[in-house]
Amino acid sequence: MKRTCKPMVMFRCRPLRKGQAGVGLVELMVGLLLGLFLMAGIMQIYLGTKSSYRVTEGMSRLQENARYAVAAIERELNAAGYMGCLEMTPNQVTNTLGITTGSYDFGVTVTGSEGASGAPDTLTVKRAVGRGSIAVTDPMATQTSPIELDSTDSDYAALQQYQVLTLSDCSRAAVFMITNDPSSSGGTIQHQTGVTSPIGALNQGQSNSSTDLQHIFGAQTGSVATVFQTQSSTFDISGGRLRLNNQELVEGVSDFQVEYGFSTGGTTRYVDAGSVGTNWDDVEAIRVSLTFNSVEPVTDDRQLINRTYQTTFRLRNRTPDKS
Repeated sequence: MKRTCKPMVMFRCRPLRKGQAGVGLVELMVGLLLGLFLMAGIMQIYLGTKSSYRVTEGMSRLQENARYAVAAIERELNAAGYMGCLEMTPNQVTNTLGITTGSYDFGVTVTGSEGASGAPDTLTVKRAVGRGSIAVTDPMATQTSPIELDSTDSDYAALQQYQVLTLSDCSRAAVFMITNDPSSSGGTIQHQTGVTSPIGALNQGQSNSSTDLQHIFGAQTGSVATVFQTQSSTFDISGGRLRLNNQELVEGVSDFQVEYGFSTGGTTRYVDAGSVGTNWDDVEAIRVSLTFNSVEPVTDDRQLINRTYQTTFRLRNRTPDKS
């Protein structure tokens, strides 16, 4: 009978090959240490990327808010003093309103107030507004006569009793309050004295001090006369928000500073509102500084990002009074 080696005996007879020993504790610890280094590097990259993303997102939000706010102010200032085809000067505007101060002072294009102890300023812009003008259909009989408007004009339906209007042609303008109900007048607009806007109505407490508009509009001596809705637009800051007529425009605004430019010897000199005095009708430019923040903390130490933007606007629709 042929003899064979048993499997167990043959295994025991084989020598161990080089490199077949198991993993030792030292090798295991080195592997774990290398893994920790790799994880730390990955976490560092992740945290750096997240921090960069927060800063980028905060800056994008800040810049978007800045663009929107500057565009809103620009829209108002570009139309400041708009009176139709009339290039506004104080001696060409007749204001028959009973209250002619503050937001009803339409003899000046812009006014403002200086914030106390470095607080934010306010800026008020006066202008005619609306989608378009409504034509005067018949010349006024006298300077005190009612005004006949085109009642088929689509903008006529928006007119209301106690509303303040601007009536203008290319030579004169007049500001007055409507004293009758336009919706039932067939286009006739009254501007009588002795009528006061009641509590809760448009322009509460306002009235007309005179019926004399000091010009016969509609005679087409210079151009077709038209009427516009008239308003004052006031920018201010409240609760970290820039507002227009008490309506929030944009958040993340911490400061609003306004300077007013006067032409002096071929250059423009800028002063704050407190230094303008009574010379508002000579203002030719507005310099606005707005400080924005990122609204939420975005830096590694949980701080806001702040940036200040400064823009200068020229007043287009008026000629300073040189008299």
